[in-house]
Amino acid sequence: MYNTKLGRLFRSLDKKELKQFKLWVVSPAHNKHQDVLKFFEYLWSRRYVSVLTFRKSRVFKHLYPDRTYDDLRMRHIMSLGLESLLNFVRYNLQVKESILPNVSLAKDLHARKLDKLAQQYLKKATNDLQEQPYRSGNYYLESFHLEAEEMEQIGTQHRIGTNNLQQISNSLSHFFMVNTLRYACVHLSHQNLRKSDCKIVLLGAVLDEIEKGDYSDNPAVMVYYYTYKALEEPETESYFGDLKRYLLNNANCFSLKEYKNLFLQALNYCIKRLNIGGETYIREAFELYRDGLDKEVLFDGEILSSFAYKNIVALGLRLGEFDWVTQFIPEYANYLDGENRDSYVHYNTARLHFAQGDYKTSLSLLAQTEYDDVFMNMDAKVMQLKIYYEEKEYEVLDSLLQSFTVFLQRKNIIGYHKEHYKNVIFFIKKLLLLHRNDQEAKTLLKQQIEETKPLGEKPWLLKQLKSV
Repeated sequence: MYNTKLGRLFRSLDKKELKQFKLWVVSPAHNKHQDVLKFFEYLWSRRYVSVLTFRKSRVFKHLYPDRTYDDLRMRHIMSLGLESLLNFVRYNLQVKESILPNVSLAKDLHARKLDKLAQQYLKKATNDLQEQPYRSGNYYLESFHLEAEEMEQIGTQHRIGTNNLQQISNSLSHFFMVNTLRYACVHLSHQNLRKSDCKIVLLGAVLDEIEKGDYSDNPAVMVYYYTYKALEEPETESYFGDLKRYLLNNANCFSLKEYKNLFLQALNYCIKRLNIGGETYIREAFELYRDGLDKEVLFDGEILSSFAYKNIVALGLRLGEFDWVTQFIPEYANYLDGENRDSYVHYNTARLHFAQGDYKTSLSLLAQTEYDDVFMNMDAKVMQLKIYYEEKEYEVLDSLLQSFTVFLQRKNIIGYHKEHYKNVIFFIKKLLLLHRNDQEAKTLLKQQIEETKPLGEKPWLLKQLKSV
């Protein structure tokens, strides 16, 4: 029972929710089954719940001490318990940070001809909405429902006169614009990893409206607009500058979850610019990551994204922040998911030793782990290529170049990253074939390296070219 739907959901409740759920189950309005109440009382009486606590035979004996174990009966109790728990969670979601229950109540009161009372609850919903700190998609959706009910009640009482049609239109339009842009950003981000035929309907109309109108006082619309434009036209740097300005100045307009997603979009923009040769974004991305660590927007609960962990190390090393990275790797390793922790620590420690010229230790660390993550696997291969090249291990290098090429041919869903790795292989082969005294070929190759995009290993390739 520990890993059943009931067990997992019960264990997910925090202390506050557990207290509320106790009141819920005790109430006959929410639970009419005494055996279900006894079941949850049994769980609450334990100092902590474990696999043993949830053993069905153990629970059944507590509920029915004088009866032989009956699995069908136990399953029935579990089913009723899960239903009660789901109803509690559903209710909590409905009332949590939402004005809609009061709007629904006002609507029902109005239908009962209790107009004065209905207006009181509409006013309460209005006040609650204004007190909400966030001003993004859900805010405008709730505002629309509120204004629509307000118009319904005003229209019933006053057929002639002013109405709130403009507020209804604004709320609905803003909700539509924010969410259209939001999912357009998701679409662009997914296209970087895999091809997609998804069409965001009316996206063009939304973009035209924002560009022709004045939405500078609507942070949610502007943040998502500049996020989309930055992702769509990464070489137009002004979009990213505007995105940063609106995002950092209006963090309080978004929930932590939404702000985190937008923050990651800004980071992804920096990383993409780096992958196509935008060296000026190294410091930009590094400082964003450090700010993200301080604000804890890079964490999911207490878990640090392994993607963020890997990128922070990479950026710190490119900036020569060796002391900071040396401290960061073990300090934040404890926040990584336990299943992949060792792989990421070994890989990033290998990168640190490589950057410091300790190739022997770097290769040893890379050999200790099999990487399930396809991108980390490919980055490990690139590191090995660079080590073999610098150590003049040409036979091993040639073998790895061939196997890496085959590996890339088999991977079809890695977007523009594939071109980056293919370009790395191409230019390493070019370096191997280059004659030391052929200045014309060197000049041409230097120009090719500088102009090729995406090519994240550009500084290393240019450094090797100089030493040929």
